[in-house]
Amino acid sequence: LAETLTDFAYFKKAREILQTLYIGTFNRNLAFNCQYLIALSYLKEKEYDKAVSRFKKIIGTNIKSEDSEKVGLRLAQALYWQKKYNDSLNCLLALKNKNIDSEFLIAKNYFFLSDYKNALLHFKKSAELGKEKSAEGNLYFKSLFWESYCYYKIGETEDALSVLGHIDDKWKKENGDDIILLKAEILNKKGKGKDALKILGNKSDKNSLITLLADNLKEEIDFTVDHKRSLNFLKRKEAGLEN
Repeated sequence: LAETLTDFAYFKKAREILQTLYIGTFNRNLAFNCQYLIALSYLKEKEYDKAVSRFKKIIGTNIKSEDSEKVGLRLAQALYWQKKYNDSLNCLLALKNKNIDSEFLIAKNYFFLSDYKNALLHFKKSAELGKEKSAEGNLYFKSLFWESYCYYKIGETEDALSVLGHIDDKWKKENGDDIILLKAEILNKKGKGKDALKILGNKSDKNSLITLLADNLKEEIDFTVDHKRSLNFLKRKEAGLEN
């Protein structure tokens, strides 16, 4: 019941039930589950300070190895949302068994620490782990998106475009704005500003983030194109090719 309440965002009520169960039990497994679900409810509620405190308290108790791994991953997630990327990364690297969730989060931490090469390595790992698992397809395509972003960050624009091409149409449709912006950024970095402008197109929703970002990128590209045009004119003038 408490777990169901947590799923439906009745966090306070769920914690009351779990705390009552915890106090009244001598069963080790039940005690762990109660404490774990209380901490998890704080994480879902975005009360990250409380979640971190609870998960750390659980790790400090005598729990089974597999339970320690589960708590370690959740603690790393809470630390990540606190933007404590080094602390989150240390938690994840200490895990004995890595899965698609931990590899993806390792990669995200490296990315936001501006370590794009290590981020790329782990996004590749999470993509590989998710490739054959249809239930985790969303995380697979997320991994590909971020893998492309890493290639862009390190200047490997051809690889960045190639990876984007492996994302399926359904995910592209659901996350089209992010993909459009990334592809435009990549093309702009390749010196293909006009192609980037074509991809950005005309965004009609003036209140959306994509519109703001696209407009900013358009201004940057237009400035670059005009600047190059002016430089070419000056070079031609100096060469006596323009009056």
